[in-house]
Amino acid sequence: MHNMKIVPIGTFFVVLVLLCAGCGRNPAGSGDLPQVNTNTAFDLQGFNICAWGKNWWSDAALVDKALKFALEEGANFLALDWPVNFNDDGTMVAFEHSLHPHWNDMQRLIEKAKQMGFYIMLKPHTTKAESAENRNIWNTDTAIFLPGTFFSAYKGYLEELADFATQNNVDAICIGTEMNHLDTGFRDQWSELVAAVRARFAGLVTYDAFFNRWCCSVPDIGEVCFWDLVDMIGVSLYVPVTRNDDASVEEIRRGWFESIEPEFEISDVIAYLKGIAQDADKPLMALEGGYQSVSGGLYDMTGPSTHKTVNYDLQSRGLDAYLRVLSENKDSWFKGVSLWQLTPSMLSSNNLQTIWHTQEFTVYQKPAAEIVKQHFFK
Repeated sequence: MHNMKIVPIGTFFVVLVLLCAGCGRNPAGSGDLPQVNTNTAFDLQGFNICAWGKNWWSDAALVDKALKFALEEGANFLALDWPVNFNDDGTMVAFEHSLHPHWNDMQRLIEKAKQMGFYIMLKPHTTKAESAENRNIWNTDTAIFLPGTFFSAYKGYLEELADFATQNNVDAICIGTEMNHLDTGFRDQWSELVAAVRARFAGLVTYDAFFNRWCCSVPDIGEVCFWDLVDMIGVSLYVPVTRNDDASVEEIRRGWFESIEPEFEISDVIAYLKGIAQDADKPLMALEGGYQSVSGGLYDMTGPSTHKTVNYDLQSRGLDAYLRVLSENKDSWFKGVSLWQLTPSMLSSNNLQTIWHTQEFTVYQKPAAEIVKQHFFK
């Protein structure tokens, strides 16, 4: 897959920073606050609530708007995603110079979401020094980005995060996101990270690996070396299926089980994922996933561009197939799905008009929102 998603999406995050410097619910136990869907299709289902800058969770009205939308869609799960910036040598950028959101903003978001009944996962991204671009095999040289330096600094950060999670009744911690430059080796260091988190936090511990249908000699989720140490396998599940924008939902669905495009090295995606879960004897969850609302969006996972064309119908068909396939094949091995992304700072009236909303994975105020709702309410 090379840099199909990672590098362009990183560029997308940089521009974002510049842009932004119901039914089946149980109302009992929380006063007037609406409550999450209790009649779900998956054990856990919801969205990634993201902040790619320090003040991105500071606007309470926009945070409330995101939570309200998640409730209306039938979500019972939220992953909170944000950047933890690291320099090229593996040292961590000081908080005051980083894009890390304010802890008190995060605390307020969690408190309100918990009052509504959401299952909350904290999911940090280790990123480049001055952007929210994930560090990975395509942009980070481990001969310069020294693992010894990184793991020591990151352990200290995760200890702080685990204490914060315990104090705020968080349900789960994801110890990393798409770190394919490090996650197939350094088992001892990963073991120390997991142990450090578990010493301070009693909830679920997982890791989010990047699914790569192209492979092309790039490490994939099956090569992560520490699945036995965590409670659940997490996957960034972006599944390219076809270049054909006219494909029906059934044709898109078929593309999960066979290689419609000849360059795919993984033919049957469900069999592949299920095999990894069964080999590790762990449940698996899609901790990110979905399709962008652009022509070519069932194949091209690169970020928004002025050269791309909005295609809401294609996103709707893609997500209809995506959620149908996962629901039909979930059994006991599949825990649930979190759709990328629902970013409060992007819900302002001005930002809703930009390509960073109209072309992006989010379904907010798009026709695909109704598709998601139909799948999330059993």
